Order: sequence, then C-alpha cells, then structure tokens
Amino acid sequence: MSRAWLAAALGLVVLMVAWGFGRLDPSRPETAPRVASRQAPVAVSPPARATPEPGEAAAGGAPPTRDLFAYADDEPRHAPVVIIPPPEPTPVATPEPLPVRLVGFVRRGASLRAALAVRGQVSLASVGESVDDVRVLALDEDRGVHVRLADGRETWLSPEHN
Repeated sequence: MSRAWLAAALGLVVLMVAWGFGRLDPSRPETAPRVASRQAPVAVSPPARATPEPGEAAAGGAPPTRDLFAYADDEPRHAPVVIIPPPEPTPVATPEPLPVRLVGFVRRGASLRAALAVRGQVSLASVGESVDDVRVLALDEDRGVHVRLADGRETWLSPEHN
C-alpha cells in the first residue's frame, strides 16, 4: 500500500509541476513541439511584401512618388554657426626678476646678517655692506631686508615672497 501512495504522490507532483510551467494549462493551446512525420517536405514560398524593394515598380506599375527620408521643409531650422577666431593674444611685458633674493637671516651673537643670493651666489651681509652692487640698507626679521640695487632702485625683500 505504501508503494501505491508513493506512486500517487509522485504523479500528483509531476502533474503540479507540469501545470505550473503551463504545459497542461487548459486555457492555452498546446505548445509542445510536434514530431515530424515521414512525409515529403513541402516547398514554402516567401510571404508577399506589401512594399516593393527600392527601384522596383509598385503593384500598379508606377514607382513610389514620395521619398520617405526627405522632410517637408528643406530650409535649415537654425541660423548657420559663425565661428569667430579668438583675438591674437597681446604679449604682456613681464617684469625682469630681481637679481637678488633673500634666503634667510643669520644671527651671530648680537649681530644680525642677511643671507642674500645674488646671481646664484649666497653671501652674508649686514647693514651698510654690499654684495655684487647690492647694498643692504636695513634689516628687519619680520619685514625683510631693504636693499639698493645697482640701477638705483630700492626695494624690500621678504623671506616668504621669494
């Protein structure tokens, strides 16, 4: 008796799985593939086209009168784009860099000296001394060094703006 119940339960499971996949759905026609019979194959002609190929005559013998890819308005919708070249850049005169640069300060005992880089050479100078035509006029650790250049200009050199 247990084999009969097992067979019935197995059949019920198969039935439910088949119905779940829609194979045995009574509202749908059967979609299972049919087994081919041993009859001779039948030649199938391609379906008739509603529109003729390009260059072929239509069913009435006249070629189509409308170009499907042409629009009714052939005029451009937007104004033509005019590209204006950018103006030539005007050369900006860059100021000539100073021949002297403040490297830092050196304190020896009570005297304060400035470390100046003049044309690539680092030299120490205190107030009143000159290094390669650059004369030190004043020293201030907060403000920098006040110098007179060879052309007579006077300027302050600060350590943070080198």
